[in-house]
Amino acid sequence: MTFDYLKFAQSLDSYTGMDVKDEHNGQNGWVKWSDSDSNSEYNQVIEYTYDDKDSGETLGFRTWYMETSLMKSDNGKPTGMFVSVKIDYERNTGDDHIILITGFDINGYIQVAQASIQFHGDSDDNLVIAPIRSDDIALSMYNTIHDLQKNVDYGGPTDNAGRKSFAYITQLHIYAITSAVSV
Repeated sequence: MTFDYLKFAQSLDSYTGMDVKDEHNGQNGWVKWSDSDSNSEYNQVIEYTYDDKDSGETLGFRTWYMETSLMKSDNGKPTGMFVSVKIDYERNTGDDHIILITGFDINGYIQVAQASIQFHGDSDDNLVIAPIRSDDIALSMYNTIHDLQKNVDYGGPTDNAGRKSFAYITQLHIYAITSAVSV
C-alpha cells in the first residue's frame, strides 16, 4: 500500500473554494515550513486558502506532511494502513489544529476516521470525535463536526468562519487522503 503525496495535493486543490499554493506551474504543493530550519520531509506543508462562501472570508490553512503506518499480520504481509495528519487554521492569535486519523483495509478502502480539534486559547471548546465507520465516512465526519459547532459563537466573523469551516475542511481531507491511497 502506498500514499501519493502529489495526488493528495492535487485532489485538495480541486475542491470548490480551495487554492493550494505552489500546486500550479508544475510544482507539487509541498514546501518546507517557513518557520523551520530542518529539511526533514516531516517539516513539509501544503499551504492553501479556503474561500468560505457563507461568510465571504478567505481563510488560511496549512496541512502537514502525512504520517503513514502499514499494519502487518504475523507473517509480515500488509493488512491495511493508517494515515494521520495535522491541519492548522492560521489565526492572528495562534493556530487551531485538526488532528485526523484515517484507517484503510488491505484493498485500500477507508474503514474508519477519527478527529480531534484543538482551539488555541479555548481548551474548553476542544472537540474529540469518536471513530466513525459508515458508508460515507467523510460526510458522517462533516455532519458530526457541524452538529457540534452549529450553535457555538467563536467571536468575530473570521474566527467563526474559520472554526466553523472545520467540518468541511476535515471532510475534504478525508476525500483527498482516500484518493491518494493505493494498493
